Amino acid sequence: EMCEKALDLKLDGICFTEHMDLTPEDPAYEYFDLDSYIADLEKAKKKYHNLKVLGGVEFCKPHLHPRALKELSSRKIDVVLASVHWMEEMMFGGGKLVKSFAEPVLYRKYYNLVKEMVEYGGFEILAHLDLPKRYIKGDQGKYEHLELIGDILEKIIEKDIVLEINTSSLRRGMEELMPSEKILKMYVKKGGKKVTLASDAHRAGDIAAGFTRAKKVIKRLNLSCGYYEKREFV
Repeated sequence: EMCEKALDLKLDGICFTEHMDLTPEDPAYEYFDLDSYIADLEKAKKKYHNLKVLGGVEFCKPHLHPRALKELSSRKIDVVLASVHWMEEMMFGGGKLVKSFAEPVLYRKYYNLVKEMVEYGGFEILAHLDLPKRYIKGDQGKYEHLELIGDILEKIIEKDIVLEINTSSLRRGMEELMPSEKILKMYVKKGGKKVTLASDAHRAGDIAAGFTRAKKVIKRLNLSCGYYEKREFV
């Protein structure tokens, strides 16, 4: 269904980035089967030979699971993204986490965890950098902790980790991309150039949603937008 939609949209390719979360409390814990996933990707590549089908893994807090992260480096996948979906044994999106801390505290804890993750490295893309705003009603990056964000941006540039521009926030009624244009401008100012573009689609109808808006920002900031194939930025 996802590949069919990509063809309908006249896209040249599609990259699946299945979630891998080793947090025991996660509803999908132990559900993800890497071997089956890779096998399904190979089937899709053969069936949709006129569409570039790529596959990666979005790994939640990979720095806490070095063995699993190392194993991914030896597997037939195109890219590893890193993200933070769990904090203080609570999940963003569950409601409880954003109610448990004052917003400035929540953001500081989150960005410190992201900073630890990028300092460890071992992945290609940093996903949805300012994620908390997607779950805080009315928030548009009010508590950005720019110093911490600056440290994160400097570290990903140093490690050649690429920043993802995620459009899913637009589908949730927000005006900003993830990260915000303010953060993207910081990235450029610090020497950042490379980005990837993701709709974070969990259903076919959301594939490429918000891309027109994001492409305008990418062009305006003179960013280089690409994708990963066999762990190499193209």
